[in-house]
Amino acid sequence: MILVTNGSSVMVTALADKLLIGTVDSSRPSTQTDCRPHLIDHRKLEEAYSAPPEKTEASLQENGQATVSTTGKKLVAHNSGIKSYKPDVENTRWISAVAISLSGTFIAVVDNLKDLFVYTVRNNSESLDRPKLISRRNIPKRCMAITFTSDEASIIVADKLGDAYIFSISADTAQAPAPILGHISVLTDVVVSPDDRYILTSDRDEKIRVSHFPLADDIQTFCLGHTEFVCRILIPSPDHPVVLSTSGDCTVKAFNYLSGSELTSVSLLEEGPPNPSPGTGVYVNSLSYSPAIRTVFTSLRSKNFVYGLQLHVEADPDLKVAFLPLQKIAMTAPVVSIGLLGMTLLILLEDPKNPFTTLMHIDQLSETGSNLQNPHFSGYEEALRTVVQDIEQSGQFTNLFRDPFADMFNMFSRGSEVESEHADTDSKKGFRKEIARQVSPAYRPNTKRVKTDVPETMEYV
Repeated sequence: MILVTNGSSVMVTALADKLLIGTVDSSRPSTQTDCRPHLIDHRKLEEAYSAPPEKTEASLQENGQATVSTTGKKLVAHNSGIKSYKPDVENTRWISAVAISLSGTFIAVVDNLKDLFVYTVRNNSESLDRPKLISRRNIPKRCMAITFTSDEASIIVADKLGDAYIFSISADTAQAPAPILGHISVLTDVVVSPDDRYILTSDRDEKIRVSHFPLADDIQTFCLGHTEFVCRILIPSPDHPVVLSTSGDCTVKAFNYLSGSELTSVSLLEEGPPNPSPGTGVYVNSLSYSPAIRTVFTSLRSKNFVYGLQLHVEADPDLKVAFLPLQKIAMTAPVVSIGLLGMTLLILLEDPKNPFTTLMHIDQLSETGSNLQNPHFSGYEEALRTVVQDIEQSGQFTNLFRDPFADMFNMFSRGSEVESEHADTDSKKGFRKEIARQVSPAYRPNTKRVKTDVPETMEYV
């Protein structure tokens, strides 16, 4: 499950192959306006694989869907890459990343079958009766994160192989995406600075890269300091060059993204060392910021708490950042994701019966979070509960609350979920030696040895 908001008027919850989009009147406080839920079911995308030709795009558009011109081979190819330890994701389309533009006009959605969908919920500043699908495109590799540029003209997609691509919203959907940068590690998140001058990308290898935008081959700096994979990054304000980050080391850090220097850090662990193994361990799984009260809200995977950190920034004469006293709010179930709409905190919980809760007046939160439910989100909460129950009863997705990073790490990863602490070290060394042997020049099939004065010379043809 994924919860994303634009901070003021739009919220999106992704559950398996479904989107639940909530919109509120941005001219009124979210504590006084009902959140209208709109459900988009992507299940028919799978049905379209085997659909007859007469099932056209127009017929699916009536239900808010899109056609898929490829055949069932696409899903079969996806299943061939899924290991036996992930039976819950076979034969299933699920949404892997969601982003909302700053104004709340556009919503971008990417799924595990490498399809990018763009919806609009507004037309000339007026809310539509229901979200409208405006484009569907194919992306080269499976996506880990997605974001909009500040001018809302482009979408940037970060994939599992460490590459980032840019799509123009207004361009022809048949136009190929333009690659803008690449890492040698899995990308976990991507953001663009508020002035559209820098693009920040985080990866599995504990670092954040800051590149100039759109010419991203010009690297500004690296933000180093985490000891495990970086989960999320967020720029809290356009007034100063500060980026916040969360990690598998269970810390929240603040960096100056122009110089790369670490400004401050706080650990959410109360006692004991972290267990950063993705899919099984504890790590910081969400990150939201309220500019109204200058507070960061975050949570730990598998923990029943929401943590609040007040962000204090001094820009003169030197940039200084501090996290003020930690606030811990108890929940009834482990926290999956967090979002903000105005002064209301939105929380997804790992509880099929009560998967959604709200806390209003976040400037007055108590540690118990009691008597703070926002009644204007009751319709959205009921719709979400119904969707969760329908998904569970269908049996198509056996692990609705699956870890979003569970399929990011494979046998090549240091943090593989299939590699336990007591794994056979000798077998892993043998596997790595075999991989090294296969990629060495001597193993390449299109090579031949020639007789020269220098022995063992290779000539490549």
